[in-house]
Amino acid sequence: MARGVQSKGDLTVTLKHFCCNNREDNRMKSSSQINERAFREIYLKAFKSVVQDAKPGCIMSSYNKINGKYVNSAPALLIGLLRESWGFDGVIMTDWQSVAKGQAEATKVIGAESDLMMPGDNYQYKQLRRALKDKRRSRSRSHATAAQK
Repeated sequence: MARGVQSKGDLTVTLKHFCCNNREDNRMKSSSQINERAFREIYLKAFKSVVQDAKPGCIMSSYNKINGKYVNSAPALLIGLLRESWGFDGVIMTDWQSVAKGQAEATKVIGAESDLMMPGDNYQYKQLRRALKDKRRSRSRSHATAAQK
């Protein structure tokens, strides 16, 4: 389906919700506890197939945590797996309001190389400005590796 939508070159597909978004209730604070084998063989298989075969233009990260870490703040997932291992070169965006008070931090989301925070509100802006001022973050990409978590 993704290949078909993108076949004319004037549309792109956004894959959602990367990954392990297994619930609607409390999905912004839930943490899926998953071992490596189940994670790769069950949860990632379909995403990997579409990323490598159809080359979608965008992936939306999920609200939830995996083993205690927000997906949108996980360099090992976004940089190491999506970008480096699978070769994804499109836009990685957060789900709506997943970077908010009591949830993922804007500086960690940027550190994991998300390209777009939705909706891009004042709370996120203030976090990033404060990090720049305190020199905890530069304006360039972080170049984190898969080993950094």
